[in-house]
Amino acid sequence: MKALEPGMAEYDVEAIVEYVFKSKGSEEAGYPSIVGRRGNSCILHYETNRKKLVAKDDILVSDVGPSTTVTARMLRAPILFSGKFSGEQKTIYNIVLEAQQTAE
Repeated sequence: MKALEPGMAEYDVEAIVEYVFKSKGSEEAGYPSIVGRRGNSCILHYETNRKKLVAKDDILVSDVGPSTTVTARMLRAPILFSGKFSGEQKTIYNIVLEAQQTAE
């Protein structure tokens, strides 16, 4: 997350994430990386990863994971460039977090 900044594209984030996988011993991503901002974060199996991250208050949602050649836990994480959720963003985040915790 420290390498990410507003102005990058979704594919820049995808490249950074997949670099980390490979640098830790994974031969490849375990499945196509999903990296979406705003409306793209709501598209099931969104893999285009082409939008620019232009706004500091953007939330970037990722669903990524390395191949099974390394110990892995699938990562679904919101990345917030401003460091603070708006009221609506926080509400949605907590709904998704509760659903994920219930499923786990």
